[in-house]
Order: sequence, then structure tokens, then C-alpha cells
Amino acid sequence: MINTPLFKRALGLLFIIGLMDLVAEFFYLHWALWWYDVILHFLAGGLIGLTVLIIWNTFYGFSDNDKIKIVMVVFLSSLIIGVLWEIFELSFNITSLSDGIIYIRDTCSDLLMDTTGGFFGSLYAMKILSRQNSNG
Repeated sequence: MINTPLFKRALGLLFIIGLMDLVAEFFYLHWALWWYDVILHFLAGGLIGLTVLIIWNTFYGFSDNDKIKIVMVVFLSSLIIGVLWEIFELSFNITSLSDGIIYIRDTCSDLLMDTTGGFFGSLYAMKILSRQNSNG
């Protein structure tokens, strides 16, 4: 599993997200650039998509017949992890309900980017697995 192309890409994406978050914290990019958070949520959703496919392929194997099920599992996984992340932000006062409409808009944007990234991450992972299965 560790030597698979999908795992290596997921690990690379994890490294990129971690590096981008460190840079954002150092330069206050989360507050200075509104779109920086959008990119990070999209990439994190993509990482969730890749991770779900790695787990799916490990336990069930990948088949073209499972594509709809996989996309639904990735969508729900991205949504659940996104909601848990928003709860984490509230718990540690990273964000606040008292921000009103700004909080609601930010949370909706974050969840939309998490699920969109998850969708595209799963499509990318299925393409890799399909290519891997067709090559033998």
C-alpha cells in the first residue's frame, strides 16, 4: 500500500497542505487573503478523496462498478470531516458564532470547498486506480 502511486500522491498533497498552512500561520495569510483558506479547504477535501480511495481499495478493491458508491462515500466523508473541523475551530476560538453572517458565509464556503475538493480528489484517484488496474 505504501509503495502505490496513489499513496505517494496523497502523502505529497499532505506535505503541500502542511507547508501552505505553516506559511499561512507565519504570514497571517488566513486573515490577509480571503481566498487562501478556500484553496486549503479544496486541497484538504482532495486529500480526503484520495485517502478514502486508498482505504476503499485496500479493503474492497477498486472496480469501475463502484464509482457512484465511492463518490457518495467521499462526499459524506468530506462533509463529516469538514463539520468536525468547523467544530474544532469553534472549540478553540479560532472562529466565533458572534461573527454572524460572516461566520455562516465562511462555514458554508469551507464545507463547499471540502466536498468539491473531495469530489475531484476521488475522480483523480479513480483515474489512477483505473490506469493501474488496466496495466496489470
